[in-house]
Amino acid sequence: MAIQSHPPITIVRLTDNSKRHSSGAAAVTQKQYLRKTNRGKVQKLCREHYLRNDIPCGSSGCSDCLRILSTIQLDHPSQEPLDHDDAMEIEETSEVKKKRRKILLLSESGRTAHRKYTKKHYLVLDTNVVLRQIDLLEAFTFGTDLIVPQTVLDEVRHRSLPIFNRLKSLINETDPTGKLIRGWIFWNETRLDTHIRREPDESINDRNDRAIREVCKWYKAHLSSHNLDIVLLTDDRANFEKATQQHVHASTTKGYVEMMAEESSKVRLDLVASSGSAFESVTQIMLRRRNSDLTFIKNICH
Repeated sequence: MAIQSHPPITIVRLTDNSKRHSSGAAAVTQKQYLRKTNRGKVQKLCREHYLRNDIPCGSSGCSDCLRILSTIQLDHPSQEPLDHDDAMEIEETSEVKKKRRKILLLSESGRTAHRKYTKKHYLVLDTNVVLRQIDLLEAFTFGTDLIVPQTVLDEVRHRSLPIFNRLKSLINETDPTGKLIRGWIFWNETRLDTHIRREPDESINDRNDRAIREVCKWYKAHLSSHNLDIVLLTDDRANFEKATQQHVHASTTKGYVEMMAEESSKVRLDLVASSGSAFESVTQIMLRRRNSDLTFIKNICH
């Protein structure tokens, strides 16, 4: 069955000045390395990473990104008559396609019920918050309009698959009206404006923290005309301090919850994980979780 071909994409080399161009062309980064096979042969491998400038922000109040979403066609019309088998296949999957066409977004008004951040805003989640405060995030009393960068999603999947599955379920939930989504995945590693390279002598954790702050700065500039602000929710001291230095609003989980609207505030505070210090890195969280699991196993064995 013939399908409509995608318009051609121009690929350019990603240089230091690539982010300054707004021509709409895609960019690609290449990583080349050598690998020795089991038979002793050496293979040269090239891994390409394609970048785009049409990744939507997910806000229902952003006309530019709504225009991008309106051009997305999940169905490709056929150029030739369909035979009986193809027609049956389309008929059987029609309900699935109808569900895929419906794209839910974040609210236009953002989060407003807060005594410190009185301006309407979105929350960008850090990895340590997802790993440590998933019970709080899942509670409907905590609210909607949560942004999960791709960097955070990949880190959580790598460190805890059960929490990763809970995070996916949380993102796909809707608000009580059923018209808006609770969370939005922003594919920052694929967007040209937010993709960053790892600096020499920079750890992977520091690079990922810098990528999350880059997402916050991009959202802040992108939604400035819509009077929407961005707050980074992090329990990592270094990430918190660097975000503050870069004029990005940042808050710890406990500090943010304490200043939320008074309704059900006690319930939300009870859900905040109290173990550990106020600031804790991802490595410390996973170490404490592993030690807790080992202690539990030892108690069972004895």
